[in-house]
Amino acid sequence: MTIDLFVPKAVELLAAAGLTVAPWDNVPDAAGWQGAPGQSAYTPYVLVTRLGSADQLGFSFEDRFDDFRPDLFCRYFAASVEQADQTAAAARAVLLGRPEAPDGFRTVRCWVYNSQTTTRSQNTEVSIFEAGDFYRWWCAPTEEESGD
Repeated sequence: MTIDLFVPKAVELLAAAGLTVAPWDNVPDAAGWQGAPGQSAYTPYVLVTRLGSADQLGFSFEDRFDDFRPDLFCRYFAASVEQADQTAAAARAVLLGRPEAPDGFRTVRCWVYNSQTTTRSQNTEVSIFEAGDFYRWWCAPTEEESGD
């Protein structure tokens, strides 16, 4: 089973909550400035990336490779600090706790273990703001997957 199931699932959950979101560095078509930068509406968006490799943990020698704890990085882009922070809060409302897991898994818990301070872009005509959260999504196989 691949841990790359988690990025598409996070994108699916965030999109279902009404956020403009895409995996990796694929900026959604409907994201950002809707016209001239700084003179039009800005649609904030989220980019979801998986970081490094996932822990694979268990509670006995028999199941030590059954649990997955992939790290996800959600980056929030917006036209203001307030908009970036509101986008981050909306994403946290979806992902924190026990979000629906990818098929074959059940969520034990999902939490933010680090956050990126909201920063302003420097070398652009009109500034945009970016915030970010590092999530750890602890999942275990469903009963069918683990053979129980």
